[in-house]
Amino acid sequence: MTLAEFKQSVRDRYPEALALHHETVTLLEPAIGQPRRHADLLDPALDMLFLQAYKAHVSVLLLVLHGHMEDAATIARRLLELAAMMGYFGLAPTAEDKTSRVKRYLADMWLDLPPEAQNLLPGAAKNFWHDIAEGAPRGALPKMQSVFSELGRQDTYDDDYRLLSRIAHGASSDQIIAFAADTVPVRPLWHLDTVLVVASRYFVATALVWNDTSHVIDQQALDALALKLNAWKHNPRPPSEAA
Repeated sequence: MTLAEFKQSVRDRYPEALALHHETVTLLEPAIGQPRRHADLLDPALDMLFLQAYKAHVSVLLLVLHGHMEDAATIARRLLELAAMMGYFGLAPTAEDKTSRVKRYLADMWLDLPPEAQNLLPGAAKNFWHDIAEGAPRGALPKMQSVFSELGRQDTYDDDYRLLSRIAHGASSDQIIAFAADTVPVRPLWHLDTVLVVASRYFVATALVWNDTSHVIDQQALDALALKLNAWKHNPRPPSEAA
C-alpha cells in the first residue's frame, strides 16, 4: 500500500474523528491571528501555551495520516500537559496564586535564556523580563501528577496520561499484536480515531482556559464543541489492512 493509499484508507475508515478534528481547527485556528492585549502576566503565559497547543493539534493530524500512531499519541500527551498547565495557571484558586505561578513560569524561561540571547531584546522588553525574574525562585513547574491533583483530575492522570506515557516510552502493548504477524505492519490503522479525538479534546480544554481572558472565540460555539467531543465514543472495529 502506498502512502497516498494509506491516507485515503484513514479518511475512509475514520470520517467522524477527522471531521471533529477539522471542526476544532476551523473554530480555534482563526483566534491565533486575532490582536489582543496582555493586561497582566497571565495573558502572555496563556498565549505561549495556547500557540504551542495549536501546533501540536495540527501535528497529530499529520502523524495520524502517516499511520504513526505512537508519535501521534506522544504529541497528544504533550497537548494534555499543555492543557493541564494552562489550567494550573488560569484556574488557580486565588489571584495571588495565579500571579505567583505565572511569574515563576515566565521567570524560569528568562533565566534559562543565555545572556547573549537576552541582549538581543530591545531595552524595554529586556527590562520587562528582568523585572519578572527578579526575586523569583527557580523551578517553574511542579510534577505533572501534582498539577492534575491540584486541578481535581487525578482520574485523567491515571487513565489518559499514564497510557499516553507508556506509548511514548515505547511500551505500547499493541506491539504484541503487531509482531505476531508474519509481516509486521509499519502503519497499522488501529487507535488513530481515538488519538485524533482526544487531541481535539485537549486542545479545546486549552481554548476554554485561554478564552476566559482573551474573549476571542465564540464561547457558545466553544462550549458546544467541547460537549460534542466529550460525547464521542470509540466504535471498536477489527484491524484491517495496514501498510
